[in-house]
Amino acid sequence: MLMYISDLELEEQRENLAGRFQKKYRSNRRLVRTRDTLVDTCLLFGSIILFLIIIEIIFTFLNVEPKISLKGLYTSDPIVGYVNTPNFSVTNQNWFRPYEITINSHGLRGSEFAIEQKNGLRILILGDSMTFGVYVNDNETFCHLLEKEALGKGVTFEVLNGGVDGYWPRNELLWFGSRGISFGPDIVIL
Repeated sequence: MLMYISDLELEEQRENLAGRFQKKYRSNRRLVRTRDTLVDTCLLFGSIILFLIIIEIIFTFLNVEPKISLKGLYTSDPIVGYVNTPNFSVTNQNWFRPYEITINSHGLRGSEFAIEQKNGLRILILGDSMTFGVYVNDNETFCHLLEKEALGKGVTFEVLNGGVDGYWPRNELLWFGSRGISFGPDIVIL
């Protein structure tokens, strides 16, 4: 038995087959793209991990490490847990250069000041290692730079660096209540 297919039916069958092929081809392209993206991501993370391992090996063999000694920087405190040790000074070496940490007689980082005698407005800045200024000299902490910038513009105020490495807002609040308030700050920044 012979079957005749009209040109119109033949064209419909071709379009149907072409549509199915395109759907399958698109699906495969999407799958290939997803696989390629996954492979690229794995290669990226693998390269980063390999790079870090190589750097660690190099630093281990070259014995490159900072010469940091903070022994004696902290004193235990029954209220806060620990505070900066008054009259403490040390020079440390980080990866790039030496830096000096000086704690004054009041347990604050920086130079001495008289509690009774204010030099204009007194600002007490509380915080953690960022405020304290880990790995920088005393004159490079942002508290010191703020005071220096203000003096350069003719504004007189003193900035007290109440930062202690590792403090949380709870520690800062307890420290302010037990010690910081005695400095008579006009402004407190947390």
